[in-house]
Amino acid sequence: MDSRPPNHIHPIRSPESLGPALEVPRPRAPHFPGHVLVVDDNEANRALLEGLFEFAGYQVTLASSGEEALERALASPPDAVLMDIQMPGMGGFNACRAFAAEGALGGIPILFISAHSNAQEKVLAFEIGGKDYITKPFQAAEVVARVAHHIRAAQLEALLTRRNVELEEAASRIQELDHAKASITAMLVHDLRSPLQAVTLSIDTVASGLSPFANMLPRINEALGRIDKLVTEMLELSRAQSAEFSLNLQPVDLEHPVEEVLRVAESQAKAARVSLLADLPESIPLVNADISKLDRALLNLIGNALKYTPPGGTVHFAIDTLEGEGVDQGLRWLRFTVTDSGPGIPPDLLPFIFDPFRQVQNTSAAQGVGLGLSIVKRIVAAHHGRIQSQSQVGVGTTFRVLLPIPES
Repeated sequence: MDSRPPNHIHPIRSPESLGPALEVPRPRAPHFPGHVLVVDDNEANRALLEGLFEFAGYQVTLASSGEEALERALASPPDAVLMDIQMPGMGGFNACRAFAAEGALGGIPILFISAHSNAQEKVLAFEIGGKDYITKPFQAAEVVARVAHHIRAAQLEALLTRRNVELEEAASRIQELDHAKASITAMLVHDLRSPLQAVTLSIDTVASGLSPFANMLPRINEALGRIDKLVTEMLELSRAQSAEFSLNLQPVDLEHPVEEVLRVAESQAKAARVSLLADLPESIPLVNADISKLDRALLNLIGNALKYTPPGGTVHFAIDTLEGEGVDQGLRWLRFTVTDSGPGIPPDLLPFIFDPFRQVQNTSAAQGVGLGLSIVKRIVAAHHGRIQSQSQVGVGTTFRVLLPIPES
């Protein structure tokens, strides 16, 4: 029984020390060195193969039985296995089947080495998954060449498999993008058609003399405002998705900017007949921000909450600080919270609300192509922050934006 440690590497031996049968030239630069597991119950055979592959630049692990080979391979998967067939306990064929049954070992090439050369045994060796069959006595150079070939073939097969998976994923992504493109086109046509029809109808009404222009002007202005908002959001999303999108981050005192955001939001809330409540701290820590982009994100969140809150409802805006816990230990965050009393978002739709052009269909609020939240997410990410959402149907929805507070 071999008492040496299974991963013991002997000093490289010279060809002469291995005898005439092993007089192989030292490879100039082994292109595909690797880890070879030698499995043989004969100690002399193990030593012979160990010396041969160490001389060729390979790492060698030894095993004297199929059971030991499986144990060694699971602990440290080799690049190839040289497997004797006739061994006490688990023989080479059963060991090959055991390797195939282990997902992590199934792709390792197994080369059988046997003193038998009958055709039936060779056929069985290949049927159970063996990659090669070498008969004893063997030529040293041939064994090294065969192992190198099968290691390279396995590497190429694994690479091809990865590339195929990547191609399939890319094809699936292209299909998704094509579908999204078609959906975007349809939604844009729908969203533009409605206000354009309102403008056309108003002009026709004025032209027919049924109503003076002054009476139609508010309706025309409203329709043109919807068109302008849609075009503006499309441009903002395009910029946010482009490689050129960048922020001018600098330490900012948010007290005045937040007041301006609330002033604009209060006007929107009054028009929607929704109560806007604000809960602000006495002082707001400085954060690194691009104030124009951050203002846009906060107005989008509050405007979205007002949009989905029915008349008589409430939107609550709050700012506070949060101490990091767990993996965030030692970090501090400035937290913006926007909570509405709208219809809520169904659980199956909640994971997709930040996707561009995703619409929440089960509400009575006016629908757009759903660009606002996608823009907000990109702005927050560019600030190295996070955005979180929670919702309950029939109760309302909460969005939280976390921006890192720099160390003082």
